[in-house]
Amino acid sequence: MGTDHRVVLPDGQIVSYADTGARSSRVVLYLHGSPGSRMQAGGPVSDAAAALGIRLVAPDRPGYGHAAFVPYRVVDYPAMLARFADALGIDRFGVAGTSGGGRYAYACAVALPDRVTRVALVASTAPANLPGVPETWSRADRRLYTTARTAPWLLRVLLARTARRFRRDPDRMLGMFPDLSAADEQAVARPDVQALVTAMTGEAFRQGPRGFVHDIRLEALPWANRLDPPGVPVEVWHGRDDTIVRHEQAQILAGAIPEARLHVVDREGHFSLVMQHSARYLEPFQQADD
Repeated sequence: MGTDHRVVLPDGQIVSYADTGARSSRVVLYLHGSPGSRMQAGGPVSDAAAALGIRLVAPDRPGYGHAAFVPYRVVDYPAMLARFADALGIDRFGVAGTSGGGRYAYACAVALPDRVTRVALVASTAPANLPGVPETWSRADRRLYTTARTAPWLLRVLLARTARRFRRDPDRMLGMFPDLSAADEQAVARPDVQALVTAMTGEAFRQGPRGFVHDIRLEALPWANRLDPPGVPVEVWHGRDDTIVRHEQAQILAGAIPEARLHVVDREGHFSLVMQHSARYLEPFQQADD
């Protein structure tokens, strides 16, 4: 157990990952946000999983942490995650995707119904091509997504200095979000949440901005031509006071995924729900079929 593991897959790809929570056969693969890293599965998130008897295994996506960068698409990720699970001897598992990790979790719900027990999309972004989603974006979001979609090379150049600053002082990452809700301001004032943000940010930019830029480019593009019915239960969780990813995105996303269940949590924001109240979205995994 711990947050600094690495595995080499049969194709030679290196994946760094965290293994936290309980020593249990009930496994949830925990997919971090953008930017983010495996370190997000530590601290209060790990504590909540341990109390629920759930083992969290959180892989870094390519370009984050120590994970070697390889180009990929959202539809490629389920096969990548399955190879990772195979390497760890994990057969059946739940998947929780937080923030920018939600699209990859959804893809797993569609592509791996024989292995995935259930999926949680937590404070997740919604596909850019769904009606109403662009209207929820801030001006900064629009600039970021447009540059990532049309000139990712330019975004790598622009973010190179930012990545160096974040590596030296990960606490600066919170400066990316000047309009935090009251719930999020209270959350990030907690020492355990601050430590989590610092740890995950440092690993997110360990290799520079390449992993983040690729991640954001995929966020700015449609996830797929259409949102196919998932083969497993999907729950969408969002804080009503989230100012980073507006809760309207959750409503649009849940409405587009057949039979998805929507939970909009009053008086919670982005960081507060993902990090401080992770027991809410992890608890249903106790009921997942083996």
